[in-house]
Amino acid sequence: MTERPVVPTPPPYDTTLGEIATKHPRLGAVLTEAHRRRAEMSATLLEDVRLKGANELLIRLDQIAQAFHAQPPLNRVAFLIERSTSDFETALEAALAGYGAVTFDAMRDVMEIQFLLMDFSLTPSNMEEWLSADDKTLRGKFAPVAVRQRLKAAGVGNLGENGASSDYKGHSMAIHVRPHPTALPDKGLSSLHPSHRDMGFWEIFEHTRALWGAIGMLIQVLAPGSEADQLAEDDPLHVVAAWKETNKDQILFTAIIEAEIKRREGDLLAATLALMGPLHGMGILAPASIQRDRDERVLYAELLKLAREKGGSAGRAIAALIFVLQDRPIPQHLAGARIYRADEKQESEGDAP
Repeated sequence: MTERPVVPTPPPYDTTLGEIATKHPRLGAVLTEAHRRRAEMSATLLEDVRLKGANELLIRLDQIAQAFHAQPPLNRVAFLIERSTSDFETALEAALAGYGAVTFDAMRDVMEIQFLLMDFSLTPSNMEEWLSADDKTLRGKFAPVAVRQRLKAAGVGNLGENGASSDYKGHSMAIHVRPHPTALPDKGLSSLHPSHRDMGFWEIFEHTRALWGAIGMLIQVLAPGSEADQLAEDDPLHVVAAWKETNKDQILFTAIIEAEIKRREGDLLAATLALMGPLHGMGILAPASIQRDRDERVLYAELLKLAREKGGSAGRAIAALIFVLQDRPIPQHLAGARIYRADEKQESEGDAP
């Protein structure tokens, strides 16, 4: 009987990382920073709904993949569920380490899986055709743009101008080399702005919801009443809670950018509404609080106090509102996005309220 070779236990990663930093300082610097961010973020989120939701998501996807394998004809595309699981694992690791662009790239892959599953739901014969397709067919009939066009024509997938088509376009813009910046994370380690640090989790749970819908659609067509159907119908509670939490931050981040765009266009009313809409909808700030007949100094002092009390994305949105009400540029540190790159001078002129 052949004995298995003894594999020595590797030294702790911190030890190896220290040696890399000494022998290969340029490489060691980036690995050390990623490790530091991962450790810090993991500790911060240990009891947070984000990690609870992430764990529940992976468990449920494993269960659904097993159910697909056991249920013809779902077993033919079980590997797509497993591929999406790998995408989420990649995205979660990247989100913790601070590589936001990697998270976005992984979620683009999840979107393509989502669209394929929806396409197969609408036309089940497309599934078999795709599985046996040659490269020409894959580049033609099953190219992502062709699949999205079919879904849009059928009125499914939220593929309107402000829906999934716009989302996919944003992901594509981020993955291709462009001369102009986007609001999405740059390649490499993302900035330490709170919005950028959390952006990966927005993406993960937003695309979880969309993928879940696509999985459910396919099961309803090919295997209704199956074990896979039961798993897909049962909403994972922590996943839902994580989406609700991260979606609030995403909405407020987007509102700040939209408000600054409208302010630059000279539409102060639209800029104000861009922020007041979500702030009021979340129960953070009532419209009556910013009536124009109020003493402005008192109003701004009250809003600033509320911004400090709320903190986080809500606090940044309230602070941005103060700038909009005064028709002043919203500083980049509030937006968390490089909306001022076209005017570098203006970046340094925004003062905190």
